[in-house]
Amino acid sequence: IMGFILPKLRCEWELSDIMTIMLPISTIIAGTVGGLIGSYVTTRFGRKYPVIIILTLGAVFALFSALAGNFWVFLLTRFIATACFETMSCVVAVYVTETMNTSTRAWNIGNQFLAWGVGSFLSALISYLFLETLGWRIVLAILTVPAFLTSIAFLFQPESPFYEVACDKLDDAQQSLQTISERNGVPLPEGTLIKHEVDNPQTITLTSIPRDKGFVGDSCIIALTTSLAFAVWAFTAWGAPRMFNEGYCQQQPNTTTTSSGKCYTYSGDALIRLTVSTVGEVLGNMTFTAIATLVSRLVSLRIGVVSEALCVISLLVCGGRVKLIIDLLLTRFMNYGVFIVILIYASEYYETSLRGLFVSGFFSFGRVVSLVVVIPTITLSMKYFWFIILGLAVFSSVSALLSFFLHKETKDQPIS
Repeated sequence: IMGFILPKLRCEWELSDIMTIMLPISTIIAGTVGGLIGSYVTTRFGRKYPVIIILTLGAVFALFSALAGNFWVFLLTRFIATACFETMSCVVAVYVTETMNTSTRAWNIGNQFLAWGVGSFLSALISYLFLETLGWRIVLAILTVPAFLTSIAFLFQPESPFYEVACDKLDDAQQSLQTISERNGVPLPEGTLIKHEVDNPQTITLTSIPRDKGFVGDSCIIALTTSLAFAVWAFTAWGAPRMFNEGYCQQQPNTTTTSSGKCYTYSGDALIRLTVSTVGEVLGNMTFTAIATLVSRLVSLRIGVVSEALCVISLLVCGGRVKLIIDLLLTRFMNYGVFIVILIYASEYYETSLRGLFVSGFFSFGRVVSLVVVIPTITLSMKYFWFIILGLAVFSSVSALLSFFLHKETKDQPIS
C-alpha cells in the first residue's frame, strides 16, 4: 500500500528525497525491532493475549497514521504499526501450529502466508481503485478494519498448551487441548501432561540454546538462506519498479509539479507489477508447501535456493518488458517458496519455546541484510543499477552452494 500512498505524500507534503527514502527504510527497521521484541514477549508471557494486544496496537497506530498532520507523525505511527504487524508474521505462524503434526503444520503455514499475499494484493488493489476518489487518509483507515477483526477473532483462540504446561498450569493446558480436539473433531488421546524444563519460558537464556557444531552450523546456514530471501525480496519490491519505470517504460510516469520540483505518481505499471508478484507468491506458496510435505523439507529448501539464484542471475541478461515481467514472476515464485520452507523448517527444527525467537531472529537478520539492497537501489542512478544485480547474483550463488551443507532433516516435536 505504501507504494501507492508514498507518491501522494511526497506531492502533498513536498518531501525531499531523503525523507521519501526514510519511510521504506524505517519499515524494514521496524520489522526487525518488532519481530525480536514481539517474539520474546510472546515466549515469556504467553501467546494468546500478547498477540491480541500487539495486533490491536498495530491497528490503532495504523489508524493514527491516517490522521497524521505531518510527515514525522506519519513516520512514527507507521513505524509502530509495522513493528506490531511484522511480529504477527512470525509469531502467529508458530503459535497456531504448535499442536499440529508435521504434514498439517506445513500446509497450515502455507495457507497463512497465502492469506497474507492475497490480503496484500487486495489492499493495494483498493488503493489503486479508490485512492484518487476517497483520498489516502480514508483508504488507510479502511485498511485497518481486518486487523481489528483479527484481534477480536483471537479472543476465541485457546492459549498455547506448551506455554501452560511450562508454567505448571496443567489443568488449563488440558482444557486448551480439549478445546482444540473438539474444534477439529478428533478425540483427545489419553495420557498425562509432563513439564519439560527445556520448554520452560520462564528460564529462557542463551545457555539454554544448544551449542553443538551441527546445530550452530545449520543455524548459520538458515540465517544465510533467510538473508538471501530478504535480499531478493528487497530487489523485487524496490528494484523492479525502477526497472519498469526507468528502463523499459515507453512513456514517463505521471508527474505532478510542486514548488520543490516534480513528484512521481503511480502508473498502470504498478498494478502490473503487483499482479505478477501476487501470482508468483501464490503459486510459489502452493508448490513449495507441496514439495516440503510430500518429499522433504531439505529438498524443497535446496530447490528453492538454487532456483532463486538462477532467477537472479537471469536478470543480468538484458531484455524487454516481457522478459522483465517473466523474471519478476519466477523470482517471486521462488522467493516466496523459500520464505515458506524456512518458516516450516525453523518451526520444527527448534524446541517449542525457542521457535518464535529463532524464526523472528532469522527474519530480523534477513531484514537488516535487505537494507544493503534497498538503500542503493533507491538512491543510486540507473547506471550503477546492474552492479547491484551483479552483487545480488554472486550472493545468491554462494548461498545456493552453502545450502547443501544443511545436513539435518526436521522432525516433529509432539506434546508429551
